[in-house]
Amino acid sequence: MMKHTSAWIAPCLAATLTLVGWASGAEAQQTLNPSGGTMAGDGLRTTIGPRSQLQIVRQGSGQVYSPSATPPSSSLYNGFFVAVGTTVYGSGASIASGSVDTVWTGVSQTPVSGSGTSMDPYQVTTVMDGGSSGLRVTQTYRYVAPNDYIDVQTTVTPPAGNTAAVKAYHIIDTYLAGGDSGAAYRQPATGNPTVIGVEKSGQYEVFIQGDRAWDRFYSARYNTPFNEINNGGDLSNSFDTNPSTDNGMGVQWNLGAASGPITWTHRIAFTTSSSSCGDGVPE
Repeated sequence: MMKHTSAWIAPCLAATLTLVGWASGAEAQQTLNPSGGTMAGDGLRTTIGPRSQLQIVRQGSGQVYSPSATPPSSSLYNGFFVAVGTTVYGSGASIASGSVDTVWTGVSQTPVSGSGTSMDPYQVTTVMDGGSSGLRVTQTYRYVAPNDYIDVQTTVTPPAGNTAAVKAYHIIDTYLAGGDSGAAYRQPATGNPTVIGVEKSGQYEVFIQGDRAWDRFYSARYNTPFNEINNGGDLSNSFDTNPSTDNGMGVQWNLGAASGPITWTHRIAFTTSSSSCGDGVPE
């Protein structure tokens, strides 16, 4: 359809990420595993933009809407967002324009380092500012080929002297296996999930919780979470298992009235098999 779209077990994630030297041109994009993402067995090709948007290509198909877009693009419906009080900072996705008060300013982005092995993973670090507010977000994406998951480390540094509540959100309009629709998926089935996303025909696109538990979640109609974060609102914990749902997924971390940097790690994963990663998500 066309659109106008508990920490995990330690062996499943190494959460130590290393920063590398800065590249000039913060508006550039960087791609992890640039020759991959074309067929089964060559992993994910992930392009990361200067203002938190990404595109993930798996077996020749873009997995986030719009599937042919690469960041930065207003038609790429995803991003990382931070609310400080009622002021929301985030990506330049057009779908979020009604909620985002200030689009991220790209400060710097490293060139891709590493060879994609477990000892020398691909990684790229992006630094973004919330205009002149003093808010800064640093994100490092780390990938070992040909794994079907990407690890994300985020550091949120609030404005100096901050006393307002800080909330962070990661929201993706999914396009799993070449299509918009799919049923919401979660593990465990009750309580606060540590895995949340979408399932279609035995394939999965999910967030996996890392070393900081998220506080809210979402897996239902694609556009709603971008509206829910307006004025620093909360994701609604919606969970729609109708397989015809045009799906979007999101997670939210409540950081309190943070006065200094807070760092945590989470994972974006894709899978088609029935084995698990220690936390119930098929891998």
